[in-house]
Amino acid sequence: MSQPAHAADATADVIAQQFEPFIYRAPLDPYQILQLPHFMIQSRARSDLIIQRSVFAPGVGGWHTHPSLSFAYILQGHIKLQKFTEKDGCFETPVYSPGEVYHRFRHCHRMRKYRRNS
Repeated sequence: MSQPAHAADATADVIAQQFEPFIYRAPLDPYQILQLPHFMIQSRARSDLIIQRSVFAPGVGGWHTHPSLSFAYILQGHIKLQKFTEKDGCFETPVYSPGEVYHRFRHCHRMRKYRRNS
């Protein structure tokens, strides 16, 4: 698999290209993924697989939820989530940086994007 054109210009400190948002959607038949003991996801019904690139301005986003499991891979910038659960109340995650992945699953949350050098 070849790398995107901008990948050759990327270093740990500099990404040479601005990213544009996009969204792709495809049907996904029932599935089960087991990587025990720490990871298991499944769906018994047909569902949607959505691949999306989001671009956010620095600042705090609005509170929201997602209808299912979602993963985020950070390309540029630094973000932190504020989450809310009835059990734990409101709490913050660590800061996520380029190259890191986090997952969200039906918790009410909002994102804060930091400026590149903060």
